[in-house]
Amino acid sequence: MIPEFTFEIPNSKDLQQKLVRGYGDNFDEHMAHHPLLTIRTIRHCVTKNFNIDVKTFEAIEHNSFRINTVNIMAVREELEQILLSPRPAIGIQMMYESTLLLEMLPDIVQLTKQFDADQNNYYEITVQRLAESDNTIQARWKTLLMFVPPARAKKILQNFLYSEEFIVTLL
Repeated sequence: MIPEFTFEIPNSKDLQQKLVRGYGDNFDEHMAHHPLLTIRTIRHCVTKNFNIDVKTFEAIEHNSFRINTVNIMAVREELEQILLSPRPAIGIQMMYESTLLLEMLPDIVQLTKQFDADQNNYYEITVQRLAESDNTIQARWKTLLMFVPPARAKKILQNFLYSEEFIVTLL
């Protein structure tokens, strides 16, 4: 039997601190059984301007590899909400720190190892520009993939089941 779990904020201290905390006997185990919670927790934080409790974040890190077992449309929906949130750059950074980004978009993580002529890290440029881009899914994806080679960017978008029409408008 899966232990009881809720994302509700049960006490006023967490609410005042704007903190998301996984409650229950074994939250890590619960997240292992429900891996969509890994990205959903981050989405909740960036859309509601909350932070994640350390133990909850550790559970996300520990279970990030399981995101690949989730229906891609459910993952895409959560990712789109992160990208369209008021804090998309923070969401991508949280995904990076938790290794969710490595599981979902390894090409973006690879940008941390690439630099321009002025030694600016492409990943940092991407995250900065993401925060400044227009609040449309097309603009956010275009910014996120701006340093990814077009053939690889097309494959990423196909993996997220975007239409060819959508892909052509971005690339």
